Amino acid sequence: MINISTQKAALINVLAPRADSEIVTLNPGENSIEIRAANTPLVIINSDLSEYALAPLSFDYAMPEIGNAAILGNLPHEILGALLEKKLGERLTALGAAVNSSISVTGYEKCDAASRFREHLDFTLKIEGESEEIRQPLRLYFKNDSVIRLFIEKIGRLPVTAPSLNPDTTELSLDILAGKQYLTAEEFGSLRPGDTVILDSCFLKERKVAVQSEIMRCYAILNDGDSTLTVSEEELVWKNMENDSMAETDAESIDSLRLRVNFSLGTVTKTLEEIRQLTAGSVIDLGTGDLDSITVKINNQAVARGQLIQVGDHYGVQITDIGTGPGQKITSGS
Repeated sequence: MINISTQKAALINVLAPRADSEIVTLNPGENSIEIRAANTPLVIINSDLSEYALAPLSFDYAMPEIGNAAILGNLPHEILGALLEKKLGERLTALGAAVNSSISVTGYEKCDAASRFREHLDFTLKIEGESEEIRQPLRLYFKNDSVIRLFIEKIGRLPVTAPSLNPDTTELSLDILAGKQYLTAEEFGSLRPGDTVILDSCFLKERKVAVQSEIMRCYAILNDGDSTLTVSEEELVWKNMENDSMAETDAESIDSLRLRVNFSLGTVTKTLEEIRQLTAGSVIDLGTGDLDSITVKINNQAVARGQLIQVGDHYGVQITDIGTGPGQKITSGS
């Protein structure tokens, strides 16, 4: 079952376009915590908004200083917590200043104290080391739903991150979409293998697909006899990544949030300059002959897979494999 609460879906929606390149992935954090050692630290964070906590999902952050897994397994959680605070201190201070809040670490507890926090979000953070970069998975806990609401309101006022891109070396993904649908978190969470989602928009009757990336979206026509697409003249829209965001918020309020669910035939990787050169008539090689296999995506992350089927006059996707949330492993329902 995919269990994505409306609150956490809204949180990802507001964080994703504002997270800089140091945040690698964001997902609702439905999985159980990956490390269960008695000394796993829970770093308690207090702010003007309310109370939060951070827990590491691995001890990678401590390896440069400790360097021995056996020693790590026996260190008190207070020491490991202090080390985590040291690694993240500048970021916590910067976040507090950005949302006009006072943020400070008030103590360290063992991870079993996390039971008093009602919600959490998992993310992977890049931490620069002396010799190499560490990709540290972390879990951010929220005291209750009200805390998430306040956090969303504060973060939502921040400007969207403006990435610095080299057009010749920066690679972006073109997502080839068979269609889309808007579902509430509850509707999406109820999906099971074998269920069918009727597509809200589907262009395959005319052998047409939508093509989108961070900087553009357009339509293309599937060419007969091969797996290539020809860009059409219809609605080729360009976005400036330094001033605009393709991130979508499709709700007037958090409670009415409906998730945009995309149904993807596949992705094609091109450099920024190659994408900018696309015009009507350009040919894109999809690189696969299997146009019935669909990847179901939320926030550009695969959450399920399915098969394209026809239901009366409409197209739908029959779910075959389900994940546990954006960024999580997709497993078969059989």
